[in-house]
Amino acid sequence: MRGCEIVEIKDNLKRNFFRNFFYLIIGKIVPIEPLHLDLEKFERVFILSQIWAGNIPFLMRSFLFKNKDALINKEVVFVSSSRFGERNKSFVIKLNKIPGNLVKKALFIKENNVSSGRYKESLENFLNSL
Repeated sequence: MRGCEIVEIKDNLKRNFFRNFFYLIIGKIVPIEPLHLDLEKFERVFILSQIWAGNIPFLMRSFLFKNKDALINKEVVFVSSSRFGERNKSFVIKLNKIPGNLVKKALFIKENNVSSGRYKESLENFLNSL
């Protein structure tokens, strides 16, 4: 895509399975590293994230909370790959409870379609529909 910037959301937490799972279940907001990016200059923001046990990963939740004011007037597009693919469509409802109906469009791709390359047509159709 022309004119896009890619940013990884990071934290400085010491991670282990139990801490990650606990933060996921309780909806913990964690400190994240500054983005060094002005979200105001973009009309559209793509969020690419996993879905963990049907929940929003705590890094993504923290990003949305921290940046909800900057994202409120943007076209926010969510793309995710998971074992359940399209069966995760209701996840957008959970996602929109955080910052307030930000996500306008979403694409859910099954993991096995990514590894086999079968995702390409659905991704291309999705991007062309934007």
